[in-house]
Parts: sequence; structure tokens; C-alpha cells
Amino acid sequence: MSKELQAIAEGLEAGMKKLQTNMRGELKAQGHYNTGKLHDSIVYKIETIGDKVTATMESEDYGLVMEFGVTASNIPYTRGSGAPRSKYIQGLISFFESKGLGESEAKGAAFATANKHKQEGLPTRASFAFSTNGRRTGFASTTLEKDIDEVARMIEEVTGMRIQLNLSPSVNMEHLVIYT
Repeated sequence: MSKELQAIAEGLEAGMKKLQTNMRGELKAQGHYNTGKLHDSIVYKIETIGDKVTATMESEDYGLVMEFGVTASNIPYTRGSGAPRSKYIQGLISFFESKGLGESEAKGAAFATANKHKQEGLPTRASFAFSTNGRRTGFASTTLEKDIDEVARMIEEVTGMRIQLNLSPSVNMEHLVIYT
């Protein structure tokens, strides 16, 4: 690897570390921290292939829900449907059990929450009470918008070169539907 590519990779490493830290902080500020699974899953990798250095940031799939939200019409719940098993309802029950509710109370809270999600979508209006910054979606895009120029400067400082950062506009949107 050339010295220039090595320098770019080192600068990008510093920039991605900053983005990772700030995305994790934004996620917490938005009130999305329970077990820390999503927070800890925000990881990055730097790859040099040929004359290109690429950085990618990944997280658990449900990070897309925290980034974009879910419209009420995409909430996979129909009151009184009698469906025997739903990953969505099971996930809500697990969430409420992690908050210390017993099995019966967690089930009741899960169905009440599902009804509210079906009315308002996700996030709900009431969920903003858990945010310290007034946001409940956009943890990644907010961080990128705030930090992208500083990341470019960090790379320039290490390399001495002016670098153009291109953000991929593609996000796999299929994950925005909560599975039933």
C-alpha cells in the first residue's frame, strides 16, 4: 500500500472513530438505550482495495428503525387478529420484561404499545419524553451532517491532502418493515 493510501486510511480511522462515538452519543441522547446492544453494535471498518480506501459503518438491523422510524401503516399488528405468534409482539414483551415487568404485565404493556404504534407509528409522540435533545430518529444522519466536515479536516491533517468524501446514498430500506 502506498504511503498516501496508508495516510488516508489512518485519517479515515480517526474520523470513523469520532463518528462512531458521536453516533452512540446521539442514540443515547434520543433515548434509545436499554441493554446497550444497538449502541455496542455500531462498528466501522476501513478497507483498502487497489487505489481506493472505503469506510463502512454498520449496526444491528433495528438501527434503521431508530434512524427512520416506522409509519403506522407499516406496524405489523392488527388488533384482535388472533395471530398465534408475532416477532413484533414478542420483541415488545421482551423489552418490557427487560424493564422489570412480570410476564403478564409485560404482555399487557406490549399490546398497549402495539395499539399506540398502530395509531401513531414509531416513534410515538409520548416517546419524546425519553429524549434529551428533542429527537427520536435520525441518529446517524444527524451525526453525519454535524461531523462530516470535521472528519474531512481530520483526514487532511493526517495526509496533507485535500480529500473529497462521498457518502453512499443507498440504505437497504427493506429492513424498515418490522417483521411479524
